[in-house]
Amino acid sequence: MNNTQFLGSVFCGRCKTTLGDDKIICKGLSVYKCKCGLKVRALLKCNFCNKPFFKMPCLVRKTNYCSLDCYWTGTNRSEYKVCKRCGQEFRVSQVLIKKGYGFYCSKECWFGLFENARKKLICRQCGKAFIVTKAVFKKGPKYCSKTCKDDFNRDHVTKICRNCKKEFKLPRSDVNRGRGSFCTWECYKHFDGETYIEKTVRLELEKIKIPFIQEAKFARFHADFYLPDKKTIIECDGEYWHAQEKIKKRDLRKEEFLKDQGYKIIRFSGQEINRGIFKKFLRNI
Repeated sequence: MNNTQFLGSVFCGRCKTTLGDDKIICKGLSVYKCKCGLKVRALLKCNFCNKPFFKMPCLVRKTNYCSLDCYWTGTNRSEYKVCKRCGQEFRVSQVLIKKGYGFYCSKECWFGLFENARKKLICRQCGKAFIVTKAVFKKGPKYCSKTCKDDFNRDHVTKICRNCKKEFKLPRSDVNRGRGSFCTWECYKHFDGETYIEKTVRLELEKIKIPFIQEAKFARFHADFYLPDKKTIIECDGEYWHAQEKIKKRDLRKEEFLKDQGYKIIRFSGQEINRGIFKKFLRNI
């Protein structure tokens, strides 16, 4: 269909005349309108199929398409490439090709090239395997992470768990803060005896001859030491266990309950007990 035939096939719904009766050249466009002037359209050629079509002048762009099919087909600027690793054919856009991409069909194929160029090592601290590139391997890495490196270089102390009797290591700084009695949280929960800091407080109470009840029960709660004559409760808080959020909430509930019952509560941290700071407080109760 030529332009003349196309113009004669489009009618105005109001005056019933074709758009070919009145032509205006506006900004290089051939603009047609009917006799009543209600319908104004620019005559264009589809950038993909070259067929003539009408479009409102305000909607004209640098590239114009007669339909969505022509738009999607015409703007799909892609090429078929062969993956350098797996040999499969895949489609890639010209934009990515211009940026230097388009050699591999997927991330798996891209990263797979480096598998043979990597080295597998064993961490000196945790014993887990980790993989490094050749460049990193030349530097002689010994640890899988900075955490493992720092842990290995710390001054560690060997301790024996009071519950399972197994040996375990921990930094000396942790021992100085009152830790080191148990290897895990599970061992701490299942241990029925007294901890080191509890033993230290008990010996001091016996030394200054203050009557006490150890592991006294108050409803559903237990107190480390109860001084009946003073109506005072002493709690020994190891930094490691009592720093956990779950234990903090439990201690808060216990403290609120005991205060409501009229008891005075004194808390000693592991550091205060190990350094002997608590002794002065006990003598002044």
